[in-house]
Amino acid sequence: MQAHATVTRYTPRPDEAAAGMKPGWQVETRWTAYSLLNLDRPQGVGFVLGQKRDLAERLARAINAGVVFTRPEIKRDVNQKSYVSSEIKVRGRCLNADLKRLGF
Repeated sequence: MQAHATVTRYTPRPDEAAAGMKPGWQVETRWTAYSLLNLDRPQGVGFVLGQKRDLAERLARAINAGVVFTRPEIKRDVNQKSYVSSEIKVRGRCLNADLKRLGF
């Protein structure tokens, strides 16, 4: 049970751009080990990191190493759609320090 992360360019939608959000990098996650279970929502948490590509790549490496998400479990929402819920060991405001603590 592990998430897989990819780093891609992020372009804000017009409403986000009007609110001041700028293009940057994002890390998208997908629960790959659960693909055989036919989850209704295999996508995981996404992170938008602004212009810091190196930070985005470090976060993706940590996710792919299996140290960011812990205790994953399959849950169902009010419409009975299945998804993966887990604890996250990093926080946006302290992301650099959290990644260093995790060895990345």
